[in-house]
Amino acid sequence: MNPRQVGFDITPLLENNWTGIPIFTSRLVRQLLADTDVEPVFFAHGKPVRRDAVTEALSISTGLYLRSKLERQRLAPHFDIPTLDVALFPSVKQHFGFAPREASVIHDMSTLVTPEFHTPANIAHHRRFLQAELATNDVTFAVSQATASDIALYCDVPEEKLRVIYQYVDWPARFDSEFRNLGRSERNPRMISVLGTIEPRKNLKVLIAALDQLIAIDPEVVIVVMGKAGWRLDDALGTRIKSYVDRGNLVFTGFVSDFQKYCILRMSRFFVFPSFFEGFGIPVLEAMSVGTPVLASYSSSIPEVGGDDCLYFDPQSVEDLVEKYWALWNMPKHEFEALGEKLRQRSEVFSGESLYRPVREWIFS
Repeated sequence: MNPRQVGFDITPLLENNWTGIPIFTSRLVRQLLADTDVEPVFFAHGKPVRRDAVTEALSISTGLYLRSKLERQRLAPHFDIPTLDVALFPSVKQHFGFAPREASVIHDMSTLVTPEFHTPANIAHHRRFLQAELATNDVTFAVSQATASDIALYCDVPEEKLRVIYQYVDWPARFDSEFRNLGRSERNPRMISVLGTIEPRKNLKVLIAALDQLIAIDPEVVIVVMGKAGWRLDDALGTRIKSYVDRGNLVFTGFVSDFQKYCILRMSRFFVFPSFFEGFGIPVLEAMSVGTPVLASYSSSIPEVGGDDCLYFDPQSVEDLVEKYWALWNMPKHEFEALGEKLRQRSEVFSGESLYRPVREWIFS
């Protein structure tokens, strides 16, 4: 049997700093490359991309050099995209008619469900192609059952045209030894971590509003916020952060590398994820994968990831956040460690196989 010719849009990999969708895209590319029954054909912005350029980008986890290679490729002898069996778009589908059957991945419906958290430009970008994308897809993949339900409800897509593909976490094997070589073996009992782009939907304001009460529990607590600045920062953070930053109780790292993120999550006493709305919630899974207990908002897809072993709070309630934070802070050590181990084991349910199996079934259907 000849390998299936699978067109794949690697446009998300052109980003310098891979977070969220670029990381998801890279993991899906690796699964395709490992499948001997598939011949991936890569393209970006509707133009063909050489396989070696993609594999090099995967090896260094950035699209910086991939973009320059594409520029040089325009000066090289042209090659066409061959006839495809199917085409897959791991994010917004902006080109149509590449293959007889096409599919795309919807990561969340927040611009429809919670437009108040977005800028008009962001809403316009995600809505521009949405209806055409869904109408021309053979199937549409959603990153959680919650997202699939939102697509069915808000866009009237039949359930039989929806598939769920769960993300996973795959830290490089060397991270554990490199972490230990730093002399880090114990958790920092005063460090709490948070992860995500700084924008209103991530709901950092509820955590900041609770800070006085959290500091009363331990005056030396340090809340470490990992993530690049997004949009509407005043709405995302409020006006009270300077005093907490000056006192050392609140630290903003900006973008962090995968290894830095791994170290901070592993060193943290626990992880807090106060988001109002998620399509999946990969930061929760990342914390779980290193055995770090999680305190998260009970919203959208997040319980789908955390299951029964995360502690949840109402994302609109400072009081509920403080109550659950106190419960986790005071948990006996043996219970706390057992909780972290349960979460680590649950994280293993989300694997490369769980991501790729529904995609492969569609390719060969």
